[in-house]
This record gives sequence, structure tokens and C-alpha cells, in this order.
Amino acid sequence: SIDRNCRLSKVILTARETVTHNGVNYSQINVKAGSDLLASRVFNASSLTALTPESLTVDTAKNDLEDGDVLNIQYDFSANGLAVNCDLTLVFEPSRQF
Repeated sequence: SIDRNCRLSKVILTARETVTHNGVNYSQINVKAGSDLLASRVFNASSLTALTPESLTVDTAKNDLEDGDVLNIQYDFSANGLAVNCDLTLVFEPSRQF
């Protein structure tokens, strides 16, 4: 749960092991606030090299968060999916201007 008004400015995904993409058996990682999708990575068309940070695109129309909002990290898959052993770093900044 978010404890103050803020903005999600970056989402960085780093795989501990290389994730080789697969067009049929793939996984997806989503960062959501309620039903709003803030950032996503699908492993159906491009691989992720181990220990190489990748910045995900954050939806700037939905990234302003308020006290009490809940962020969810969701793992989803197609067919058998893929093993995704990774770290996710979320970077926040104050939503007000100084």
C-alpha cells in the first residue's frame, strides 16, 4: 500500500538468469495499481539477458498514485509459460512540485 502521494517514475527489471523468449510458451510481468496497468514486460518476442537491467515503459497517464493505493506485481503466462527469475526495482518520486 502506498503511504503518500507519489509518482511511479521507473520500473527496472533485471533477470538473474537469461530469459529466452518464446512465441507460444511465454510469461508476462505486470505492475498494476488497481485495474490500471502501469508497466509490463512480455517474453514472447524478445529475450532478457542475465544481469542486464531493462527499464520498462511506465504509463505516465496512470502513474500518479495516492495514499492508500495498492500496487500489484502480477505474473501471467501463456501455455506452459517460462521460468522468470528476476528482480524488479520500482522508483518513486514526490508528486508535488517544490
